[in-house]
Amino acid sequence: MGTANATIFPLASGRFAGFSCASRYPRRVLAHGPAATGLAFLPCCVGFTAGARRAGRPYGRTGARTLVLVGAVVGALGLLWFSRLGVDGPFLGAVLGPSPLTSLGIGACFVPPASPATTGVDVEEAGMASGVLNSAQRVGGSLGLTVTASAATRHTHPTGTPRLSDLTAGYGAGLFLAARLLAAAALLACLPPGRDRDHPPVAPGDGGPPGREGDGSGASPGPLARGRGRA
Repeated sequence: MGTANATIFPLASGRFAGFSCASRYPRRVLAHGPAATGLAFLPCCVGFTAGARRAGRPYGRTGARTLVLVGAVVGALGLLWFSRLGVDGPFLGAVLGPSPLTSLGIGACFVPPASPATTGVDVEEAGMASGVLNSAQRVGGSLGLTVTASAATRHTHPTGTPRLSDLTAGYGAGLFLAARLLAAAALLACLPPGRDRDHPPVAPGDGGPPGREGDGSGASPGPLARGRGRA
């Protein structure tokens, strides 16, 4: 549970930060209109959905760890491709090319951590486990946007309206930082899982672990107890 939540934090940071910088580039640097910018990121949306849906098929064979590791590495490579932006594009190489790679990788690794983060907890703690997972996603995404926005601002012109080259450098720096966040998530996925506490199931009316009968002492019932049972 702890490793899964620790992994989802940089995953959410890299995802929101990367998509934020990548979506601003065609609008502010390439001067595309709102409709053209939305259509430009349609392959990214399709890739994210396809990656999330496809990840469920190998999950039973590979588990969450492998999917997160592979997906985070693929997404990081896509964001690195995104970070090689130019003032003049080109659109095919700067936006359309890395979009499917990035979205497939992030989509494939974003859903699997939810299962280990909420599995194995007591029934009365299930809501808390789900809340911790959602909080890790929200806080991680917000922190990622804040950090990448700060990194991008450092490259803009200090006075007046930033030049296109400054905007391009800023978005490239933000995308590169988002790629490193996904790489950190891949490294966290390599860590061994936390050791779960074993709580042996207790039968209703039984005061001890399985195998004990009635008194919770772990000893077999004596002849007197067996005789009372037959009576």
